Amino acid sequence: MTAATTITAFLRRHRRRYVAARVIRWAAAALTAALAVWTVMAVIFALFPWIVLPLVWDISVLLLVVACGGAIPAYAIMRRPSLRRIAGMLEARLGRPHQWLTVSVELAAQSSPASPALVSGVLDRAKNSLGNYPRQISR
Repeated sequence: MTAATTITAFLRRHRRRYVAARVIRWAAAALTAALAVWTVMAVIFALFPWIVLPLVWDISVLLLVVACGGAIPAYAIMRRPSLRRIAGMLEARLGRPHQWLTVSVELAAQSSPASPALVSGVLDRAKNSLGNYPRQISR
């Protein structure tokens, strides 16, 4: 495996974890809000047994399912961060002065690098430093 493919696989793995964490956080917030609304609706229905409230309850459940069904593709596909952004987040979390990971992603994306020796050196340094990065990106 070349250094570029190792770095790309490393960043893709971190991006999957980051996107999964964002989806779980969003779903937890949506579920918490829905539970609060459903609790208020249950109290109102206990005090005033209107016939419309069960219909409103069903509509709110449907809205929660539709919102979660739309949020998962939105976060996983349309709002997915780039590999460069993930590299920057990892480097910011580590607090290192040299940004080998971000530079290696930019250099690996170039079709014809100006200096192959420079690209090779940066990719090797970035590959050797992969073990120093945290397992998760906390935000």
